[in-house]
Amino acid sequence: MEVIDLEGRTRWAFRPHPSLPPIALLPRDLDRDGRPDFYAASKGSVYRVDSSGRIGWERTMSGVVTALDVAEAGGGQPGLVMAGAGRSLRLWTATGELVKTLELPDQDYRYKITTGPTRAQ
Repeated sequence: MEVIDLEGRTRWAFRPHPSLPPIALLPRDLDRDGRPDFYAASKGSVYRVDSSGRIGWERTMSGVVTALDVAEAGGGQPGLVMAGAGRSLRLWTATGELVKTLELPDQDYRYKITTGPTRAQ
């Protein structure tokens, strides 16, 4: 992925894995310092990249990261980064401090459609 300025020039590019692009490049100012950082994931890692394209932190997960999202700071709560790989979810602060790891139980989450009893007419 690339960050391009208003004149169409590439400011910097981020490709942590040579054969795969990151699954996301989410620009947010989660630490509220007035500069956006970029949160990305590629293969089994989650990254915070600063506005100059330098990696601020990298966190690894077991398995390929398939979900990435961020939540803005507010209401006295810090901004958070969430990533999912397999049945594992992890939450970090904007500075990369692990807040929580959640392991989903190994069960079938598909919806099951059933029909209830019908009244005889």
